[in-house]
Amino acid sequence: MTKKEDGLSNFTLATITPRAPGREALWPLHQRWLQHQTRQPDQVIVVGGGDRTPGPQDLARNVLEAIPQIQTDVVAILEDDDYYGPSYLGDGLQACEVGITGAAITRLYRLQTRGWCLMHWYLGTSTPAPLGSVFVHRRWLPALRLAAEAVLRKPTAALDGALWGLIPREHWRLRPRVAMVGIKGVAHGITAVHRTINPTWPIDADGSQLRAWIGDDAAAYRALAEHSSLERMALWT
Repeated sequence: MTKKEDGLSNFTLATITPRAPGREALWPLHQRWLQHQTRQPDQVIVVGGGDRTPGPQDLARNVLEAIPQIQTDVVAILEDDDYYGPSYLGDGLQACEVGITGAAITRLYRLQTRGWCLMHWYLGTSTPAPLGSVFVHRRWLPALRLAAEAVLRKPTAALDGALWGLIPREHWRLRPRVAMVGIKGVAHGITAVHRTINPTWPIDADGSQLRAWIGDDAAAYRALAEHSSLERMALWT
């Protein structure tokens, strides 16, 4: 397997993005965030789509569809509605040695309400980091397959929790903060946190919190709200 001499890691990198219906307006942004990565992927895999409302089993099927296509040392699983800063792929690749790495703390932002929070995944949960922040070494692709197959057998299971549970803790690398923001409240979210409106989240009344997190890229979400179907969400009013 050809190694990538990029100054960050000798590992080659693939990205998997499971697409979901109802989020077409965000797809150009996903492509934009991918294109501005300082470490470009060696392989880009896009799976899913269609017109069904997605659920955990659809995500599992998408991952199973993607696994045979992977030709690299490491795979990063991306969500089509999340924000990924320029250093995201390079940082994750550097952190992924021969196991799994993910964000123990993630920044979440809900579009409809402009609510935001820091989610501490590792505190008393079986899912120490969410799937959209995960990088997996190809050594553990069989575990990813087993996790997806487990979700197909038990629809109430979560793919990220199942995956972490199959990889020994000595191969975990949890990072306290990564260059991503989980964008919530978009149509047809895959996981329960997408559908939950938490009234205790602080409100980013003037958009300054999102700008603090992602800088000038926050303007893209304002433009999206003004010129797409997301304008009904009362964002930036």
